[in-house]
Amino acid sequence: MTAISNTYEKPSHPIKVVATRTGLSKDVIRVWEKRYQAINPQRSDTGRRLYTDADIAHLLKLKQAISGGWRISDVAKLSKDELDTLIAAKSHATKMAESPPSMENSIPGEATCRGVSRRLRGWMPESLTACSPLPPWPCRSRGCLTSSWPRC
Repeated sequence: MTAISNTYEKPSHPIKVVATRTGLSKDVIRVWEKRYQAINPQRSDTGRRLYTDADIAHLLKLKQAISGGWRISDVAKLSKDELDTLIAAKSHATKMAESPPSMENSIPGEATCRGVSRRLRGWMPESLTACSPLPPWPCRSRGCLTSSWPRC
């Protein structure tokens, strides 16, 4: 779902203002519009892009998702609610990863990775865990995660 300007909100912000408010360069904003259809600004009579406050808020959410490790190609067409969910999940994952899992009754070298995997699986959306028994990120512990994971 593409983020489109609210038709009831008058677009009034030129790209320079949007770049300043979001911290994104004008070039990045143009590329996200053209290549990924992340936003759809209206045009003035002279052909200049005009953005609404909703467009700016959407760009800020996209920037936050990108800084959280997601690719623009994966998040560009997500709705506001989907972006909020994605960002909240990433924030929760960061908090979970910061507190180490219990290492009682575990095999040395595998406990940390498998414990984190079990804990993270609890908050991850089902669509991310349906095809793989463990989250898709590497672990340096010997024997913990292998390249033979089942994939979709």
